[in-house]
Amino acid sequence: MSDCVTKIKQRNEAAGDCHAVSLLFAPTRTVIGHIKTMPASSSSQNDGFLREFKFAPACPARHEVIFTVHYSGEPPELLTVNWSNQPPVSPADYFRAPELPAEFQAILDGRREIVCKARGIEKRQHAFLFDLDRMTNPQFLEFATELTPSEIQLRLQTVERLQAGLVGNLKARQSSTTPPPKIENDDLQLVSDVFRAAARNLDQWEPEKHVGAALLEFAAGTLGARVPFNAAGNTYPVAEPNSWMLFLFAELGIAAQRLDAQFWNPPLLLDLVKMQRYYIYRFRHHGPLTTFTNPIYPLDKQVRGRIDSKFAIHTPGTVDLNSLILENIQIAGRPRSTAKT
Repeated sequence: MSDCVTKIKQRNEAAGDCHAVSLLFAPTRTVIGHIKTMPASSSSQNDGFLREFKFAPACPARHEVIFTVHYSGEPPELLTVNWSNQPPVSPADYFRAPELPAEFQAILDGRREIVCKARGIEKRQHAFLFDLDRMTNPQFLEFATELTPSEIQLRLQTVERLQAGLVGNLKARQSSTTPPPKIENDDLQLVSDVFRAAARNLDQWEPEKHVGAALLEFAAGTLGARVPFNAAGNTYPVAEPNSWMLFLFAELGIAAQRLDAQFWNPPLLLDLVKMQRYYIYRFRHHGPLTTFTNPIYPLDKQVRGRIDSKFAIHTPGTVDLNSLILENIQIAGRPRSTAKT
């Protein structure tokens, strides 16, 4: 057992009234050094790393959560998050997803506070991502006071149809025998208009010139934060990709270009494909694209520089975006020790 994992074990044992437990997610790689594994029914799927939880019920002020990532043959990596409130009933509750309307409202309130406190370009980027999320995310649409109930229902149906169509497009890229689905222009236009409206937070007159930069920061994790959504201290990641469906941004842009070529311009489309590469390299695991969820690491600066250099050789408008998207999917499946940027 490594020194780092041993020290964590010693910390847990020395803490007295303390419960130590580890959850093993997506065990596609050998993970070592865990203290105890919870039943499979308690674990989530597809995160691809080991999480170790520690809380001391007698000392809520010292309450903390420890994440340990330790793949065989690789150095351990640690991330500690301190909490100041009472712990939930069980360790698994730390990562309980929001369910109640009041919890989703709390997330929206937390995001508004982030926008208010941010400054400069980050303020504009946060405002863009916030409006984009609350006007397209089914979890937040019901709180869109700008829309009538019938408009909200129409928006929900449109987003669901369009998402299915874009997933179909992505699958069709990976198979010579799978035809792309038909996507209705009305669905594309509605969501494209939402993007354009949200992008006015970035620039009132030429929003399309700044969308790529904002989405690259989003994909790199530089804008990411967690906001609390209940009294138990559960938090929710915001201004962050939360699944492999980040790949659908490029599918949307490519499909919608025929309706709004000024907004979905070649430099932006190339950035939408580059953000896929950013997202993949924020993970320490590899596998099918659908195993990628919410990353816990920001993008390494040196890795980002290498990706930027790689993409700088491509000319927007002439580069084969399909080949780059397929390359990104292939990179997702390579072991990190051999994957090349």
